[in-house]
Amino acid sequence: MSLPARNYRLLGSLLANAASADASGVVLKALHQAAREEGKNLGQGSGELLPLLDELGYEPQADAQGEITMGNCPFHMVAQHQAQLVCSMNLQLVSGALEGCQMDCGLAELSPRPGRCCVVVHPH
Repeated sequence: MSLPARNYRLLGSLLANAASADASGVVLKALHQAAREEGKNLGQGSGELLPLLDELGYEPQADAQGEITMGNCPFHMVAQHQAQLVCSMNLQLVSGALEGCQMDCGLAELSPRPGRCCVVVHPH
C-alpha cells in the first residue's frame, strides 16, 4: 500500500504568502490568535513545558539560569522566506504554551540568532 505524496512545505508557503499579502492585518491577527490558543491547549494537556516544546520540534535547551533557547525552528522551511510571519507565530505559540502549562515558567520573547529558533523563554 502506498500513500499519495503530501506537500506540507507548499501548503505552509502558500498560507504564509497569503498572510503576508493581507494589508489589513486581519489574517495575521487571526494567525496569532490561533497560535496562542493552540499553545494554551497543548500546554494544558502537557503540564510540562520542556517535553511539550521538544515534542513540537523546538529542541529546547535550558541553561543554568533557567533561560530556554530553542535549538530548532519546526517551521524553518517557511521561515526562510517569511521570517517575520513565522517568528511572530512562534512567539504566540510558545507564549500560549507557557500560559497553558499554568506554571510560572517565564516570559517568551523574540531573540533571533542564526542557527536556532527566534523565541527564547526568560525565567521570572
